[in-house]
Amino acid sequence: MIWAGAAPGGQGLAPIVSGADRPLIASLPTPLGRVFWLNVDLGRSNLARSPDWPILLHNLVGLRRRALPGLDKRTFRLGDDIQCQRPDPEAAVTVSGPGGFRKTLAPSADIYLSRLTEPGIYQLEAGGQAIDRFALNLLDDKESDLAGLSTGRADAGRAAARTQLVRGQRPGWLGFVLGGLALAALLGNWRLNYRRADDA
Repeated sequence: MIWAGAAPGGQGLAPIVSGADRPLIASLPTPLGRVFWLNVDLGRSNLARSPDWPILLHNLVGLRRRALPGLDKRTFRLGDDIQCQRPDPEAAVTVSGPGGFRKTLAPSADIYLSRLTEPGIYQLEAGGQAIDRFALNLLDDKESDLAGLSTGRADAGRAAARTQLVRGQRPGWLGFVLGGLALAALLGNWRLNYRRADDA
């Protein structure tokens, strides 16, 4: 893969990926969190032809989203660790939730919550104002865990015999009656349309 940088870079950039003396991916701290800088000259690179090009962009967008204040998603499972950036690192954040849950977090750059056990809607507040909300639902990884299950085998002959038994219990004359009613409806419809054509 050939990846050539278009710009030499600038002051304050912290290189994440570099080639020779040029940063190809770099981060820059700003008041609104870290900004990520992608340096690529598409005329001299074949990076865009790589099948992993969309994954690179997705990862960069994800890094930027996690650097922004607030949550990067709104729904979590029981047992998930919840982490986000505070809008104001100096302000204390209060988390309130179902069942009278209330917890005040000391000032720091990140909000980190773990071991929330009550499903429902939680709210983050700073300075008496709501800054974010998230839901904790009942979905559990154990629901998808097949390790404790065993394999089995179903006899197709028994299922076919059961189907035959159910079919045999239905009265055979019902099919004839329904078929006759459908035929009578078709004939009646044809007769009405035939008469209308004659009258016209």
